[in-house]
Amino acid sequence: MPAEHKPNAPATPPAPPYTLPQLLDRDFLPHRAKLLDLAAFLDRCDRTQPPSPREGPGEGAPGSGNATTDSAPTDPRLPALLSAIALLTDNHPNRTQRILDALSDPTTDPLNAAPQSPVLGVPQNHAPLTTDH
Repeated sequence: MPAEHKPNAPATPPAPPYTLPQLLDRDFLPHRAKLLDLAAFLDRCDRTQPPSPREGPGEGAPGSGNATTDSAPTDPRLPALLSAIALLTDNHPNRTQRILDALSDPTTDPLNAAPQSPVLGVPQNHAPLTTDH
């Protein structure tokens, strides 16, 4: 007689947590690739604007003529992304939730009409985040 199937029971029991070496062995290379992809995206953003006259290519701190901080003032996407990246290395817990919160619109009131602009993926009134939590 076949075993009785319980509709809400998982098909297989959950796997035990991985050790750090096991997790790194399993997931390091794909996440390394994602980090390199993000770095390449930021480099492409930087190349959309020439450096300021007093700097050579690739020089200067953020905000010194590079697109990663001097993008169109009405577009909150790149500043929001850079602020969220800072949360990755602030050594505070719950990075995923804090980044999701930072990149999500907190308003709950419905809009009268859909915006005519494309979906931005960040709140329209994005302010740089602080890493003090």
